[in-house]
Amino acid sequence: MLTGIGSVNWNDPGMRQAAGLMTETADVLVHYQGGNDTGWTLTRPEGSYLFSLLPEGILHDGTVCVLGDGMVIDLDYLRHEISMMNYFHVRVTPENLKLSSRAAVCLPLHVRQDVLADQFYHASGRTQPPAGIAYAYADQITRVGLTLGDLLHLELPENQYRMRRLLAGKNLLMTRIYDQQPLELSEMLQWCSEQAKFFAPFICDTGAFIESADAAGKNVLFRAPLGALSDVSYGFYPNAACFHTLLGYAPICSGLPGRMLDRTIGVMSAVSGTVGDGPFPAGKAADKNWEERLSAKMQRQGDDSDAALRIGPFDAVATEYGVRCQHPESILLTGLNLLSGFSVIPIVTGYRYGGKTVQHLSALDAGSAIGEAEPIVTGVPGWSEDLTGISCFDQLPENAKAYIRTLEKLAGCRIGRVLTGDGSGSGLDPHSTNADSLS
Repeated sequence: MLTGIGSVNWNDPGMRQAAGLMTETADVLVHYQGGNDTGWTLTRPEGSYLFSLLPEGILHDGTVCVLGDGMVIDLDYLRHEISMMNYFHVRVTPENLKLSSRAAVCLPLHVRQDVLADQFYHASGRTQPPAGIAYAYADQITRVGLTLGDLLHLELPENQYRMRRLLAGKNLLMTRIYDQQPLELSEMLQWCSEQAKFFAPFICDTGAFIESADAAGKNVLFRAPLGALSDVSYGFYPNAACFHTLLGYAPICSGLPGRMLDRTIGVMSAVSGTVGDGPFPAGKAADKNWEERLSAKMQRQGDDSDAALRIGPFDAVATEYGVRCQHPESILLTGLNLLSGFSVIPIVTGYRYGGKTVQHLSALDAGSAIGEAEPIVTGVPGWSEDLTGISCFDQLPENAKAYIRTLEKLAGCRIGRVLTGDGSGSGLDPHSTNADSLS
């Protein structure tokens, strides 16, 4: 079975919890877009470490992790993470990690270009460290970038010619714009050769691997680290972060063009959260005291491991748009317990901008105009009870039940599962009176 899980918002603060739960039953876990710009935390008795490229499934015996066709892979970064996994006594081999031969290579020059561009444009307010991902994608689009498969055939005249073209363009930037020394082809070739030697056993046709796993009846889970509103084509452009974040891209960006997912699950948090700059109307929807209390609760529960996370109340306008983009069969709701202890819970039910009230975004609205939007906020009754350990809908406080029903109506999609508490357990079914496990 091919299952896709993706956020219907920005970078959902509950995505790691939801993905971790789903990964427990996955035979194959596929990341199909992005690079080392989001992360998850590995906690062991000897310490904790933040990982960005290796999927969470690497912790599960029997789960094969795939970095698919649509990814940009910084091989230096990946080698570092594999080394750290070895330090934590987690085995990473070609048997449990497979890298697509079509994935784009993030070269050291891409990271360098990202750093220099930030300095040139004085991008001091940037919340994410320069990783070179956008520049690697750009070179792939202009057909001068390298794929992982190219690393295995560096001697081919076509690859040699492409590298010379790539370097010629970069050196014009380095010398004439950034006042840097030119890059040497010999250094680039040496780096590529060393990486090829290490990663050759991991590089394969991941589409063929996934196809065979599906034919054998394996559970294949596709996950994009970023949400619907971060997609360059359908998100809040020009502040969207990446290509192909939608679930509809999962088979295409994993080597299965023409295939459809068997099941799609949208992840939605009871509160809004995003990492990075760009429009975020929910960030203007609550007073400072509410935000500080919520942030403190998130830190205690481990949901706020990224210091750059911006938070706010549930945004019905953005969520309904994201649901239309993702088109999930059902919603997995996270973060409900974060709202325990608030007597009144704000919800963004509309925007005001350009002299009009907006409750349903169109493609024309979902762009830079959102930055000027003022949120319309509606308060709903809260609850005081801790929800940890509750596994049956009937056991929830009445106001918590009403809140779930309100979010379901505003999002325009059925909520099939609600995760409560500290992330343990499989959650509850809001349409059943009996405790039920995630299937």
